[in-house]
Amino acid sequence: MNTAGTSGNRGILWSVKQQKFEDIFPYATNLADLSGNKTIPFYQAVSTTNRFPVFSPAAKIKGYGHFIDAGAIDNSGLLGCLDLHNYLIRDEKVLGDKQIAYIEIINSKSLYVAHLVTEFKEKHDIPHIDANETETDNLVADLKTGLNLDKIPNYLSHYLKNWEANSDGNIKYFKIMMPHKVTLGDIEGYFNGTILDPTIVNDLEWFLAQKNKEILDITEKPDKTFFEPWQFYEPTLSRHLSRSSLNYFDAILEHPYLKKQFAEIEQIINTKKITDENLTLQIE
Repeated sequence: MNTAGTSGNRGILWSVKQQKFEDIFPYATNLADLSGNKTIPFYQAVSTTNRFPVFSPAAKIKGYGHFIDAGAIDNSGLLGCLDLHNYLIRDEKVLGDKQIAYIEIINSKSLYVAHLVTEFKEKHDIPHIDANETETDNLVADLKTGLNLDKIPNYLSHYLKNWEANSDGNIKYFKIMMPHKVTLGDIEGYFNGTILDPTIVNDLEWFLAQKNKEILDITEKPDKTFFEPWQFYEPTLSRHLSRSSLNYFDAILEHPYLKKQFAEIEQIINTKKITDENLTLQIE
């Protein structure tokens, strides 16, 4: 588990005993092995990763400092996985020629919007979409930049995509995103302005209608009346656990985009290689 230290370092709760923690996780504090041969209970470990400024106080760990939501450093968890991977590949006997798969699970609607924009541009072979950006005050621009939690996750996402493309199949990267219903307004909000080309606008509206229909086909009935109760609620946060939100989570697993990725992951699992050397290997 990851948390962000107020001094700029990372707090890592890592349950595996190791000799040199800093060899695995650079610029990080080991919060699982505290002084006096103590550790943090599981619930408290989870709590340290979920302290968002203004809404909840920073977690104070005596002798180690204050820690807040890990999104302040890495909102994806990919950084810790990459640290561990880089550590393991230093010894060829550990991983050998095994295929490594990174699986990132994302609930963010804004990141799904960015995903759809990329898919639309690739489908229509459009290198760039021109938009008339809304003027932004300097202070607002500074705040938006500082509070944006997707800087490092997006960098790591592109890093892993590039690594996958040049790894001859040894590295796989799956970006599993929860599909959301998206409007043209959401797309223009992503660009922070108005799209200038009317042809692109028309094509986008048709594209979004098809994408939204894929969600509606597995959630609400097409002939639903206004007075019938809604059975599915598209959650804005993963911690929204009403019955209608859980229904949405269950139904969305049948989305074509997700089923394709699940099938690829299953294929990797079913073709894994386990040798006697792998089973008996001890990692120091």
